[in-house]
Amino acid sequence: MVAVALCALLLAPLVWTFRQFEMRVGLERLRAEQARNQALLARDLAQREAAQAALAAAKLATADQNKAGSLWAGLSVNHPTFVAGKTKDLRIDFALVNDGKKVIDPKISESEIIINGKELGDSGQILGSVQMGARSTSLPPGESLHFDCLLGDQFKEPGIYRVSWKGATFQSSEIVLRILPKEAC
Repeated sequence: MVAVALCALLLAPLVWTFRQFEMRVGLERLRAEQARNQALLARDLAQREAAQAALAAAKLATADQNKAGSLWAGLSVNHPTFVAGKTKDLRIDFALVNDGKKVIDPKISESEIIINGKELGDSGQILGSVQMGARSTSLPPGESLHFDCLLGDQFKEPGIYRVSWKGATFQSSEIVLRILPKEAC
């Protein structure tokens, strides 16, 4: 009986230590599971917010398209980068598509070129001077109008430029181009 008591006394700290170890491991597993659950919850919340933002953007785009009419406008640039002082060949291509069912006057000469959020002061003069033909005042359904302008004089300083085109019944998405410093050659 004394031997059993001695064994019990000697084993008690060992059992206590083992139980403490099990509790710590269990607690760490619980914390890891909580962290994983929080991460999953954060991911799900982010996905929900992204979906809501995409839905809001789609509604806004549809509202803008309905408000703007049935013209689609697009821009492109012949090169995404130029070196300062060497922008004379910088050409922006303009495209306009009539997605509607009626002939539309897109009023090109009244439209605006927007650079970094500011209207280019002589947009009407620049766009009005381009030879486009009859489609510039009478764009039939399903037809498109394409033209380009040399605009290198508008981009002399190094930097990043965001360019869009806006008319009474249309607005293009932005294009981005960059003018590099002369030393970058």
